[in-house]
Amino acid sequence: MSQQQHLLPIEPFSRSAAMDDTGLKATPILDGTNYTLWEQKMRIFLQARELLVVCQNKQIAPYSEVIQAKHDCALGHISATIDNGIHNAVFSSDTDPTPYDLWNKLKDEYAAENVFSLCKVWEDWKALTEVNRVKRALMETIMQS
Repeated sequence: MSQQQHLLPIEPFSRSAAMDDTGLKATPILDGTNYTLWEQKMRIFLQARELLVVCQNKQIAPYSEVIQAKHDCALGHISATIDNGIHNAVFSSDTDPTPYDLWNKLKDEYAAENVFSLCKVWEDWKALTEVNRVKRALMETIMQS
């Protein structure tokens, strides 16, 4: 048997399937502090609907009907998962962003902040670990007295 016989036929792009928001509620609302989790869940959600390609690859205008539909669907899903302050900031310009522009703008703006937040959590954890170590040593000293 050839490997091709095991492949499922690829269905043409379906706008209604791409607009299906089943599972979107499992994606957290991007609030500026949770970019890594938001991006991971959003990437999986968009990939399952064949929309991630227009977020990660710049498309050349004029767009085909399929690409325009993918743009519209991707923007709708991303817009639904960002808080109002972020939404107003990224959609405030006179030009409508493409999914590619929006995806990269969010990454540029919030991925760095998220890395800083993770570093702060790590530093806090290290400090807490040190405090607990000192407490244990102090308790051992008191118990030995």
